[in-house]
Amino acid sequence: WLDRLDAVNFSYEIDVAKPEPEAFHHALASLGRKASSVVFIDDHLVNVEAARKERLHAIHFQGIDSLRNDPLMGAQ
Repeated sequence: WLDRLDAVNFSYEIDVAKPEPEAFHHALASLGRKASSVVFIDDHLVNVEAARKERLHAIHFQGIDSLRNDPLMGAQ
């Protein structure tokens, strides 16, 4: 399923991990995207808060229903 993703970054390969800012910078570079065009989803609040500091749209995953209803996911 990894081949379906636009980019895959493993912390052991890039020598940095979330919530470090460099992890987000590397991911954005791999995607070729600006932070404002990316939605980051994580179940760890510390990572969500770090992503927001880097100006990504970020969602704290707390279950599929809350994700479906999140405004960032286009819920109405």
